Amino acid sequence: MNDLQQLYRRSETKLVSPLEDFTTEALAIAIRHDGAPLLRMLSSVTDWRLGSGAPSIELSTVREVSAETQHYLYHEGLQGGRLDLVVELTATEGLKQSLWIEVKIDAPLTVRPERPRRRIS
Repeated sequence: MNDLQQLYRRSETKLVSPLEDFTTEALAIAIRHDGAPLLRMLSSVTDWRLGSGAPSIELSTVREVSAETQHYLYHEGLQGGRLDLVVELTATEGLKQSLWIEVKIDAPLTVRPERPRRRIS
């Protein structure tokens, strides 16, 4: 399915207004076409590495950026959940770092938890 077909699938109908899914898909398409703006944004955010609870790769070594939407989580003993956007950064030496991004439209800002409830490796 090409990019326009993906966006059309998420477009508004008389019954559904999937603005959040549409925005998520558009963001993923933009990241897939050019990950450089995302990397620039991450380099300007000073605490994203500390807040993630996991070691991260150096952004200057990233050679590939991929994005997947509506990613389902399945893990033994945990209820499945759905992540809006998963971005994977791959460094030149092959090390990978995943970023989980929750996309919100017209939602209030909330404070993020001090540390993840349960870490999935």
